[in-house]
Amino acid sequence: MLHAGGLIGAVPAAFAESAMSAETGSDHLEPRRHATGQPEPLQPVVLESGVVHTNRADTLAQTDGASTIGGTDGLESTKPTLEAETGWSKVDVPAGTLDSIKPVFAMPDNGQLALSLVQLLRLADGQNIEIKVGEQSYKEKRADYLARLSDLLPDVGMQHGISRFVGQIQVFGNQAFNIARTTINPQLSLNYVVKTGGTDFFEIQASRKRKKAQSAQLESTRQTILGLTAKTYYELKRAYWARAIALQGMRETQLELDITQGRLDEGVGIKLDVLQSQSNLEGQRYGQVDAERTVATQAHKLAQLLDIDFDTNLVPDQLETYIVPLIPDDIPVGRLVATAIANNPDLLYLDELQAAGVADLRAKISEYMPTVNLVSSFGAVGPEYESLGRQYFAGFTMTLDWLNNLGTEKPIEIYQLKAIRKGLRYSYNLKRSQLREAVYNDYVGLQSSLSQITVARKRVTLAQEAFYFAIGRLKEGVGTQLQVQNALTDLAEARGDLLDAFIDYNQTQVNLIQSLGLASPETLTHGITVDQLEPLPSPATAKGAARP
Repeated sequence: MLHAGGLIGAVPAAFAESAMSAETGSDHLEPRRHATGQPEPLQPVVLESGVVHTNRADTLAQTDGASTIGGTDGLESTKPTLEAETGWSKVDVPAGTLDSIKPVFAMPDNGQLALSLVQLLRLADGQNIEIKVGEQSYKEKRADYLARLSDLLPDVGMQHGISRFVGQIQVFGNQAFNIARTTINPQLSLNYVVKTGGTDFFEIQASRKRKKAQSAQLESTRQTILGLTAKTYYELKRAYWARAIALQGMRETQLELDITQGRLDEGVGIKLDVLQSQSNLEGQRYGQVDAERTVATQAHKLAQLLDIDFDTNLVPDQLETYIVPLIPDDIPVGRLVATAIANNPDLLYLDELQAAGVADLRAKISEYMPTVNLVSSFGAVGPEYESLGRQYFAGFTMTLDWLNNLGTEKPIEIYQLKAIRKGLRYSYNLKRSQLREAVYNDYVGLQSSLSQITVARKRVTLAQEAFYFAIGRLKEGVGTQLQVQNALTDLAEARGDLLDAFIDYNQTQVNLIQSLGLASPETLTHGITVDQLEPLPSPATAKGAARP
């Protein structure tokens, strides 16, 4: 069962703590404490267009009609998750703590272009070069089909001859007269070839099927580009969130470094702890640099898909992380498979090619039948010099062509066409099997991702609290730096796992919709409806069949 989800908002974001004291203006990071004296876990922040926000419950509550994820059991509460589950107090984050989200490795740009997912998909649908190339290929196939249709019309020929006679004629004995006369000889002919085996009909049918196959291939290219655009958009968001997580990891490691340095200054710490903290800080900085690189490469990949200038720096219009269910609940996987078999453009492409192969084979066999050539003509001659009138004529001829293809060339061509047709049938069956497997895998992957999100959310909550307890114990002198480092490592892994679970869920939905053959800017942002799905196949037709 696919459960309805919603936005998670701040869960995988950088988790902020107070960085500046209102009284001292100190740059040291000081966690707030519970009444027990233990460090108090802190409110996560939400990144939106490069600005750090706290106290965003109003934004997290509703976005695009998607309910929020809350509660430890998964997907039912409508409150922001961490605040509802932990009761941690909100923390004010000073301005500039997480500065501009603009990639440091981005190429020189003319400004940032913030686009939503649906805007990106519509731009890709209208501007992508591969789609435009596919459209031209379809136009070529359509022109070929129209040319085949024109073969059914008779060939019309018209000849127009003009001659002029200049000379003398002798009449009445010895008297001669000079004469000059122009003669016009028009002729109209109609030529029609009748292939009694139906060759023209089969060739037209094959051309029409290839036109439809090209249309399916164009749709396949279009849906592939839309799916790739959506997945690249999510990868870009993953990179931004990875950057935010790395920045927060730097802040938390800096907190550890301040404590170990303070203990060393007080004579109760050791230099090794300080060096290890500094090494950990550089490791977090390395993660930030790597995230910046990924941001730049994914943004440029989006620009390439949209066929826009690389100088334009693409950024998501918002960076909150959502779970927007795109697949209706309680849909049997068999119905999804039936929809994929009926609508997937790659499968339709192979199906139409099979039909074209059948028509090609029939056209080649029909060439053994006789061909009838019908020619009719109508013309006029004159006037000649010896007469004053024009002479008209009309004619009709019919010839029969038969017993021409009696060598071995024609049987070999028929054998080749049969082999091609058989190969297409195997390709169709293989693609159908692969498609069924992909739908099953994506269906299971969606359910698995939902479970992983629930588990990862709990782990983030526990890991964050464990880290601040470890920090508190270290500061009080009853803990060890190894405990803090282990807690930091576990917290970073938990945040990364939660981020991966969210992105994987969204990308798996994209893969499933693409396998169903229903990818469009609307379905990839708002989901598919039950009406778009095929009914469950009956037991008699459940296995399906390729063309004979």
